[in-house]
Amino acid sequence: MTIPDEDVADVLDDLEEVSDRPLTPKDVQDLKRALFGDPAAFTKILYSDRSYFVIGSYNDEEAKRLLTVSQVLTRRRTNDYSFLMKDIPEFTANFALKFHVLVRRVDYVVGVFEHNRGGHEWEAGALSHPPLLEKVWLLKREYPTTDAERDAFDAMIAHFFDLIEDRNQLLEWTTDDELRKQTETKIP
Repeated sequence: MTIPDEDVADVLDDLEEVSDRPLTPKDVQDLKRALFGDPAAFTKILYSDRSYFVIGSYNDEEAKRLLTVSQVLTRRRTNDYSFLMKDIPEFTANFALKFHVLVRRVDYVVGVFEHNRGGHEWEAGALSHPPLLEKVWLLKREYPTTDAERDAFDAMIAHFFDLIEDRNQLLEWTTDDELRKQTETKIP
């Protein structure tokens, strides 16, 4: 399926709007290749009934849980689509621009947060303001003690959790089964 020119133009407008510098022709070509290099994937983002961008840590164990959440979201209903940043071609090149375009295009951003090692604070900052804040659902690992929780999450990320919790969009879990159940039953 070919992506209509007007949708490509809308995405390029988003790129210009979120960029912190003027985009060179090479930047635009690189970003177009990354975002539209797999037309089937980007078409699913644009035209599914519900699209989900799942974010979190890519360490081995955490990455398995990200994939599980993504699979649950995609399989729950016909014509829903969920993806991880690593599913985007050349996702590390111009990461911030791609991230901003994707979060603007999806219906929901679903964070799986087990700790704040690995860049979550940057993502949290990017998502902590309207209109993006309304799209965010967090699946936060619950720890048995306050000290354990403080070891896993610092004050900056805790503030983000408070913003999401105030919207009733923060879900806690301790086991993989709980994570799966929260995803299946609570995420829209």
